[in-house]
Amino acid sequence: MALFSRNRDSSKGAAPQWNETEMRKHTRRLVFAGMGVIAGIWAFLFIWVLFFAEVQKPEVKALAAGVDLTMVLAPVLAAAAGVERLLETVFNSIEGAWRTLVAYLGYGMRWLKSAETEVAEARQWLQNMGAIYNGNLATNNQQMTQIFNEHKQKMVAVLVQTANDTPDPRLKEAMQTAAQQMNALPAEMLAKMTELLVMPVDLPLPAEVDQKINEVRTALLRQIDQLRAEITAKSEAAEALLKDAQARLGAAEDKLGGATSSPDYRSAKSAVTIVLGLMLGVIVAALGQIQMFALLGVSAIPARIDVLITGLVIGSGSYPVHSLVGILQQGKDALDGLGNFLNNRAAPSVQAVEQRITTVQPGSPGQPPVVGQSVIQTTSAQAAGSTTGG
Repeated sequence: MALFSRNRDSSKGAAPQWNETEMRKHTRRLVFAGMGVIAGIWAFLFIWVLFFAEVQKPEVKALAAGVDLTMVLAPVLAAAAGVERLLETVFNSIEGAWRTLVAYLGYGMRWLKSAETEVAEARQWLQNMGAIYNGNLATNNQQMTQIFNEHKQKMVAVLVQTANDTPDPRLKEAMQTAAQQMNALPAEMLAKMTELLVMPVDLPLPAEVDQKINEVRTALLRQIDQLRAEITAKSEAAEALLKDAQARLGAAEDKLGGATSSPDYRSAKSAVTIVLGLMLGVIVAALGQIQMFALLGVSAIPARIDVLITGLVIGSGSYPVHSLVGILQQGKDALDGLGNFLNNRAAPSVQAVEQRITTVQPGSPGQPPVVGQSVIQTTSAQAAGSTTGG
């Protein structure tokens, strides 16, 4: 459990704190313990299959000529494919969760600690860049809100001043109402502020008031343009840093995941896959009562030996099983062809001889003779390869 907790902590961005020597010893003990467990399971499987498993000899039927062995050995092919997929799933889970074992079989513990440290630093860098980017956005929003508030206060001040200075009661009331409504609006609702300044046709704004309002608007637009330019420059810089941090994290994670492509790990994985595959193949053959020789019509092999050999064939993988089926199919086709050839050689040859006989019989008085023909067919049989002597 300690191994898994360390890997989870490092995946969250915390730098690994484990000791390389202790981790190497701990992982080595686990590997040796696993090898011992596998050896014990193998011994148990041999004893169980050869002496205690309930294995029954099925009815063995000779195969007809020209039969497709792929259909005959379909249970063996299906079991081999299932075992292969199961092992792939198991190793994918191990490679994703148990990086310590992968590193022990691949590049070593020092490499693993260096790679995890690089990933942790890259994650921290990405978090810092994200905080900077979000901080810039928050600052820009605050600055924009401040500009809007200043604009609103200036507009309200102009309206209140106009209401105080104008002698027209209608205009005074309109300016006071507009000032109150504008002061109650959020600073971001500039469009609504503009609507509040729309006056009736018969009650236009004085020229000097309209000029002051336009000056406030012009100043606002100028400030917004300056702030937009600053925001664009800062955002581009922050996005560049954020992309660089993401690229660093991706490279670090690719490096950490590259342990599975090391030659040493591939060799170890291949050896373990063969051992586990053969073990699972024997278990599947015993539990499923799959007997390859019985399926092929061979009755001379004992049922327990047939199950054991079938399990080893299943555990070798789908590709070797397909190759074996192809070789058996070619051999069977060759034997069928040879048997047909020998049967044809042993069959007797038949010869037929036809003889035509012409007969002349005298006709009636005054009539010409009658000519007749008859065919006599003689058939003789002779064994192939025999000779006649004189």
